[in-house]
Amino acid sequence: FKTNPDAKDIQTDFVAFEVPPVAADLDGDGRPELLAVASDRATLTASSMGPGVKKSWLAVFKFRDGMFVKGTLGEELDVPLQGLTVAPGQVLFVASEPGSIFGKEGNGHLLSFPLAK
Repeated sequence: FKTNPDAKDIQTDFVAFEVPPVAADLDGDGRPELLAVASDRATLTASSMGPGVKKSWLAVFKFRDGMFVKGTLGEELDVPLQGLTVAPGQVLFVASEPGSIFGKEGNGHLLSFPLAK
């Protein structure tokens, strides 16, 4: 975001936060799974240049046969995920494209994955 959009020399900054996981029955078996945002961060980042997320995805944890099994929902994305909820028949999440120091505006997108019935 722009710290002072009316200034002659515009400076940008970012805020990092964690998206809480969601428990929901994703596969319709009557038992909830834990759905969480996972990401791979760049090893070297400038602190005010952006969040440093190289890729992100939705991780799913299911308790089966006395142990937790880890999986994913959907494909890996090259942008940070910043919101997550489960609605009837679908998982909704927000993906964001950060702006740049060269004036490129950032964008946000509401995406969804349909769930099996």
